[in-house]
Amino acid sequence: MYRIKNQKKAIGLIEVVIVIAIIGIIAVISWYSLSQASKQTVVENACNTTASMINKARNYALTGKKSLCECTSPPCVNNCDTIPGVPGTFSVTLENSNIQINGIWGWWEATKLIERKDLDSDIEFSNAPLSGTYGVPNGNYGNLFNIVFKTPVRIQLVSNNSIYKEMEVNDAGIATCK
Repeated sequence: MYRIKNQKKAIGLIEVVIVIAIIGIIAVISWYSLSQASKQTVVENACNTTASMINKARNYALTGKKSLCECTSPPCVNNCDTIPGVPGTFSVTLENSNIQINGIWGWWEATKLIERKDLDSDIEFSNAPLSGTYGVPNGNYGNLFNIVFKTPVRIQLVSNNSIYKEMEVNDAGIATCK
């Protein structure tokens, strides 16, 4: 009769090294993809925030949002203390890593900061500083409706300008990210 020998087959060192190498390669590829995706997300969020702020300034102008001009300490600059409620123009400024909406009253251009949004410090705008204005249809300037962002604005990372998103403002003054 034949005897069956109980042989236990063990995993060799080479097989273990090969499995660890494969897991390492997969981990490196995953890490790189995840870091690129997170950078792209930062840029997309910045683009959406920028478009949202521009559209908000447009809505302020179209609805005639009341924003009182107030002085923080007398004497007030540019007769700001005598200006009634609705600004004649709302301006949007993109500079460094922030966006701000200002209300502007009259030909003397008394200005008040309406809203400011700071983006991630690694974000930059192409051709910055950029500024555009929306006139209030029923405000001091009459029917002024002008936006300066005629060419697409490139929003990119400072550290890696190959990761970017473009935002454009159409003829109706509506900002969208492409």
